[in-house]
Amino acid sequence: MGKLKQTRPITSDQAVYYRKGVEAKLLELVADAVNAGWSRTETLLVITEVAQNLARRKCGDGELEDVLAVVENMRG
Repeated sequence: MGKLKQTRPITSDQAVYYRKGVEAKLLELVADAVNAGWSRTETLLVITEVAQNLARRKCGDGELEDVLAVVENMRG
């Protein structure tokens, strides 16, 4: 299994900034889905599934664990 390589260094401040930006957009998406009649839980499940599928397409199933490890490390 290949190692996940970051194309450029990212500081913890940048990671927080990016995460907050993505979170804000996701919260908007969740609110839109809830307003359309979806439950918050099913919306979050679908978002999670889509994110995992995107990671698999980008990295392959074998490297998904590496991607998730990088995400966990970014959390601090």
